[in-house]
Amino acid sequence: AAASCRGPARRAGPGGGGGFPPPPPPPPVHSYAVSGAKIERRHTLTGHELGVTAVAVAADVAVAASAALDSRIRVWNLDTGSLNLEIDCGPMSYGVALSPDGVTVAAGSM
Repeated sequence: AAASCRGPARRAGPGGGGGFPPPPPPPPVHSYAVSGAKIERRHTLTGHELGVTAVAVAADVAVAASAALDSRIRVWNLDTGSLNLEIDCGPMSYGVALSPDGVTVAAGSM
């Protein structure tokens, strides 16, 4: 069977070839400082190769974790904006949770 939108479908080759443009990079995760009615962006957390599906923040420490479709959980230091840890979670990561002290990470994948 053939599909057409002004011509035959083509498979993308290595490096995004095959006539299709490469996909845009996923949007980054941002952290914000909130003080009363004032909201200020603190850090831009980049590194996921596919879309972010969930973000969790530890209650007692400045740690956050992000899950994404690139099968990675990333654990961030919110004081510095630096990456603390990267965990490969399998096919796709859809959910993430952190313990209040930021020591334990739970992830849901598919």
